[in-house]
Amino acid sequence: GVCFAIPDLVVEVRRRVDEAQAVLDTPGVAEDGAGDDSGETPEPVVLGPDGGLHGVEVCVELSLNGQNFTEDHICFTYYGPLEADAVQLISLAEGVAAEPVKEDPKAAKKPAKGAPEEVTYTIVRPGSKIGCAVKPILESASALLRVELATKVGDEEQQPFRVVDLPARVEEIKLPPAQPAETDPKAGKNAPPEPPPEVDPVEMLTALAPEIRTEELPEGAFIIMCGFSVSLNGQSFVPCQQQPQLMRLEPLPPEASGA
Repeated sequence: GVCFAIPDLVVEVRRRVDEAQAVLDTPGVAEDGAGDDSGETPEPVVLGPDGGLHGVEVCVELSLNGQNFTEDHICFTYYGPLEADAVQLISLAEGVAAEPVKEDPKAAKKPAKGAPEEVTYTIVRPGSKIGCAVKPILESASALLRVELATKVGDEEQQPFRVVDLPARVEEIKLPPAQPAETDPKAGKNAPPEPPPEVDPVEMLTALAPEIRTEELPEGAFIIMCGFSVSLNGQSFVPCQQQPQLMRLEPLPPEASGA
């Protein structure tokens, strides 16, 4: 096979950013190059870190003699630096109903002085949809959500277990609105609650939680999803922001043994 390397565009990006910034910093120069006689100070233009190259497609054709080229129309898309928010649980697995929240009598009690606080987890079942907002984002058949799994037994330190790359796709997700603020006691008991604010859909990179069977785990261990990173090309990964609450992946039950 023929191998080749896509040229590094870091220098080109830096050059384009510097040139564009120099034009913007020139006094009295408008976007079209003409002077602005209105007397108003234009708002400063913030340049992206990719020099305007984000989303640019480059078609690559090969030649063995420098004259006759293939016509396969293989395209590569350049994307700039990614920023990934914390991964969150978006929806439960198909056919799984949400369990009612039970009040834990221990939760009302304060831990003894000097005792470590009990860690709480977001329970994730196999096949549940998880995802995070990524900016800037592009449709990609090679997108992946990488999950670092660890096992934990009792009070022992968690141990690395497995790294799983999950096929991901871009979706517009309408997240639930934030919890409403507490009602003003002066407003009276009969005051109508304020409607939740309208939330616009968010473009997110989503994937389905992996399947791990109980027999694959050490005895008495449970699984923690302790690290996430995203990739649009399946090769270069960017870590996601730290989760406010760790996720605990429920394993599948043991396979039934044959008769």
